[in-house]
Amino acid sequence: MLVALYIHAVLFYCSYIVFGQLMTGPQLLAHLAQIHVWFKEYGVNIKE
Repeated sequence: MLVALYIHAVLFYCSYIVFGQLMTGPQLLAHLAQIHVWFKEYGVNIKE
């Protein structure tokens, strides 16, 4: 649920600058996608 809310917030504010000037919305989404790949590759599961 928390991840879904976070992704929703990123999509909503994708035209704004996130984390200072280092990552805007599209770069942040790419970063989250890479984290997803790492989690799948290493079998990481997050439970509530």
